[in-house]
Amino acid sequence: SNLGTDLFSTPGLIITAIVIFLILIIVYTITGSALQSASIFLIDSQGKTSLSNAFKKGLSLVLPLFVVNFLTFILIIGGLALLILPALLFFFLLLFAQFEVVLGSQRGLEALKRSVLIVSKNFGGIFVRLLVFFLLYVGIFIIVGIVENSMPEGAEWVGSVLTFIPNMILGWFALAYSIILYKHASLKFKQEKDKSIAWIW
Repeated sequence: SNLGTDLFSTPGLIITAIVIFLILIIVYTITGSALQSASIFLIDSQGKTSLSNAFKKGLSLVLPLFVVNFLTFILIIGGLALLILPALLFFFLLLFAQFEVVLGSQRGLEALKRSVLIVSKNFGGIFVRLLVFFLLYVGIFIIVGIVENSMPEGAEWVGSVLTFIPNMILGWFALAYSIILYKHASLKFKQEKDKSIAWIW
């Protein structure tokens, strides 16, 4: 009874709430990182990897992916402390860091470094393609918003469905498109690197 009283007393309640909150954060982080890796594996395999296998692989990359995502977040926030432009530049240069962890088997700072090198070597091509995709994305949601606002009273749920479906499809397509961009840019970077090494010899 004393244990129950201590647990639900004000200090005990606060400590319990903090512990539960921390557990939820850990579970969310592990699940989120595993699902992020699993999604990349599934798209990259073009349906050859099962969902269970992709999730198992994703679980093995939870820690390295979390570290890279955390470092990316810190750098972008650091860029925001200066101006919006440095933050956007960091975001763009570190775009492929997660793919370097999952598909390139890189870890920590090496994944960030590789992402910066790959993006900077293909800066113009990647920027234009992502800009076109972004404008397309915005255009689709403007159209969806117009349709949603034109719905008669009582049919708001139709608008919610119309917003949810394109958001889900475009989110998946954005990831697939980013993986294709990464693989092409990574291959080009490797070929240029091999050529420079061959020239030295």
